[in-house]
Amino acid sequence: MPLIDNYLIDNSLIDGPPKGIQYASGQVLSSNTTDTFHMSNGSTTSGLYFVTVNGSEIGFVPDLIVVTMDDPSGSLSARTSLVYGVVYDSTLPKDSGGYANYLSQNSYSSVTTYIGRLRSPAYVDATGFKFPVTARNGVSHAWKAFKFT
Repeated sequence: MPLIDNYLIDNSLIDGPPKGIQYASGQVLSSNTTDTFHMSNGSTTSGLYFVTVNGSEIGFVPDLIVVTMDDPSGSLSARTSLVYGVVYDSTLPKDSGGYANYLSQNSYSSVTTYIGRLRSPAYVDATGFKFPVTARNGVSHAWKAFKFT
């Protein structure tokens, strides 16, 4: 006959993420100016709007960042609002120049995925982070940052 221990439910996530994971999230508006960002193939792309989040909003240097465009007006299709964004993962291999990379899907006419090089003006450090985004000035973006310690 089975013992009660065979039926105990694992409640380790009831109190939030496992210990050792730091988490922060928020909203940010896309910039009203543009900048030139570096791609992993060594080229640059100019005229890109961006989001910047201050390090004081995060409280740590993130290992993983996900930025997605919000669609409070409902004007975008569900598919479109989900794919426009940025993913940065510090554990991914660095490129040949020694730079970390991030994945970005930025295009109004079609979904265009490119790999950006984490090189100025893009950054992730104790002062926060900055990435290019598709949306023109003043569009709301949700961000989530994680540190795995």
